[in-house]
Amino acid sequence: MRFNKQRLLTVAKIILPIVLIAFIFYQGQNELRSLSLKESIRAIQQIPSWKFILLIVSGLAAVATMFFTISFYCVRFK
Repeated sequence: MRFNKQRLLTVAKIILPIVLIAFIFYQGQNELRSLSLKESIRAIQQIPSWKFILLIVSGLAAVATMFFTISFYCVRFK
């Protein structure tokens, strides 16, 4: 049985995402194993209050930007 180019591309489009997701999952498990919750909480407690608030506000601004951009495109191109 010969594989033509179109069939090879179709198979690659299915296999490549599965391999990438498996790799990311495997690497994520390794990262989470080395994570210490106690050390993370201690590091967060050492951050000055104003810097912590600034981090939270910038994170909210980044998410709000993405949310409003997606909402804009959904309404405009509906």
